[in-house]
This record gives sequence, C-alpha cells and structure tokens, in this order.
Amino acid sequence: MKAALLCASALLAAAACGNDLTGPSPAVVAYGVTISVDLNGGCIVGGCDPTGDARTHLALVTVTNTGTTTAYLSACGNSAAIDEQQFVDGQWTYVGPAIACPVTPGPIPLAAGASLRSNWSFATGRRRLVVGVAGDAPLTNVTLDASAGFDVP
Repeated sequence: MKAALLCASALLAAAACGNDLTGPSPAVVAYGVTISVDLNGGCIVGGCDPTGDARTHLALVTVTNTGTTTAYLSACGNSAAIDEQQFVDGQWTYVGPAIACPVTPGPIPLAAGASLRSNWSFATGRRRLVVGVAGDAPLTNVTLDASAGFDVP
C-alpha cells in the first residue's frame, strides 16, 4: 500500500507539470469526480473566521462523484488529499509548502452520487483545487482531477 501511495504521488506530480494542465482551463474530471468551488458559499462547520494571513476569502468546496461506480480519492490522513494551485507566470503551481501527511489507512472511497463538502479560505489570484482519483482502491490507475480555474477577488 505504501508503494502504491508513493507511486500515486509521483504520477500526480508528473501530471501537474505537464503542458496539458497549464493555463486557465476548464475542470478536469477523472472517474466521474468533479470539484466545484462556490466563492459565495457560507461556513458549514464553524471555525471559518479569517486566519489572519492573506487567505481572507471563504468558499465552499464540493467534491462529487457523478459516475456510476465508487471512485477512490488520494488521502492525507483521514481526509482527501486536496491541494491548491495558483496560476503564476503562465502555469499552475502548488500553493504553500509541501505537507507531510500522516500514515493513511487507504484511499477515501466516494460512492456514486456521494459528495464531500468543506470550507476553504483563499488568497487573491487565479486558483484551482486538485486531487488524485482512481477507479480502484490500490490506486493503480490514479489520475489528476481538477476544479475549473477561478478568480478570487
């Protein structure tokens, strides 16, 4: 399992650097999973006050499996390993330092028709969210899934 996660991480890093993912673009849908960002979304859990840095715009993020079978999301601990990218100098780049994830018991299964919702705070700029998605639990066919690019005022 550990080898599969390392392999999945390497594949995602390579995909994120590819020419096909540069530039403002529409959403990239993998295995029926979509990522939507509502910049007018409200706080759903609490603790949504600004963090005191440049991330002052609260948004509602929804990851939905529109497919007919379970999809498997790369995990970071017990949550989906969703990463933020910013469009800088003509390409998508990851935001912030690398995050070390705790040992993960496996991918996050997302049943057909199911959704995960969470709040995110964004800084100004052109952004998108990405996550690795596979059609199987060992993540042997993981690919990068991305929200459409969006502009944070």
